[in-house]
Amino acid sequence: MSERAMEVVLANYIDAIRRQDIEAVKERMDPDVVHRGVADHLLCSDRDEVLDNVRHRMDRRDAGITRLELTDAGDKALLYVEGPEFREIGGEALDGNLSVVFTVRDGKIVEMQDYRSRQEALSSVGISS
Repeated sequence: MSERAMEVVLANYIDAIRRQDIEAVKERMDPDVVHRGVADHLLCSDRDEVLDNVRHRMDRRDAGITRLELTDAGDKALLYVEGPEFREIGGEALDGNLSVVFTVRDGKIVEMQDYRSRQEALSSVGISS
């Protein structure tokens, strides 16, 4: 039985980041995973680049997350986060929040797409609020 995106993202990815276990994060990522940021220049095109980005975020964990919400969308999971760290990423201004849509296949994260707004991310997975 294939694991749902929610299980992979919540039980594995988010928990591994909380524990700062980069090997556990790596286990859940497809070697060809792509992470597209809020701007075209914010692109990680393979697992090594994505893991470098994850390590950088782990180093900045002290900024804190004030709200976290996860939404199930079948083979996708939407992660919405708020906190002081989300005012700027890669030179791009944010409003104190970020949404990431994870696409999962065969128990592995194959794509991550960042959105500036929760509504834009929800629309991308076919959910209206």
